[in-house]
Amino acid sequence: MNLFGFKKTLNNAVSSDRRKTFLLAAMVASNLMLVLYTIFKSEIVILQPPELFETAKITKKNATQNYYTTWALAIAELVGNASPSNIEFVKDQIQMLATSDLYASISAGIDKEVQKIKDDQVAQRFEARGVSFEPETDKLFVYGKLIGIGIMGNEASHEFTYEIRLAINFYRVKLIAMRGYSGRPMTLDRMQEKEATEERLKKNQKPEDKGNQK
Repeated sequence: MNLFGFKKTLNNAVSSDRRKTFLLAAMVASNLMLVLYTIFKSEIVILQPPELFETAKITKKNATQNYYTTWALAIAELVGNASPSNIEFVKDQIQMLATSDLYASISAGIDKEVQKIKDDQVAQRFEARGVSFEPETDKLFVYGKLIGIGIMGNEASHEFTYEIRLAINFYRVKLIAMRGYSGRPMTLDRMQEKEATEERLKKNQKPEDKGNQK
């Protein structure tokens, strides 16, 4: 479990946390209001949530791609800007958005990371560089730079990716899968390229090298 992506002990929250958490809270609230308003409706709903520059269309079980993209970015920025001052809020929002199956599988890992953040007084900020969608897997990749801030104000950064899958359930956004890892997005193309490289290395491996591995 590496949802928050901490690598070193850091200190203090960053100022952008409040804006990111307020944004997601507003989106969750607007999402709930949409459900209440459309509880007896089945037609397409057209709306424009915060920081969405194009109109989004939502039905009971689906939405336009820009709506998913906006939510994926908001979730990644919320988790990527976790700190001791907002970590409980982050946890609550993930629990609210996640399906019961997903949260059951990640709750133990999240609890450990939450406790570590509190104990070590670590903080980080996530600067998104882009969002991409892979239709073959329904995965959204939010990638960018994860920056840790040390106790003396020094910063350490590395490339980081949040891999997210979302669904619409009765007009509500649900988080059905999420993981975070260092590096660029592990798309199908990259995974196939990696597998092909590993296969070539195995074929080119010398017989004596194979014997040494036994």
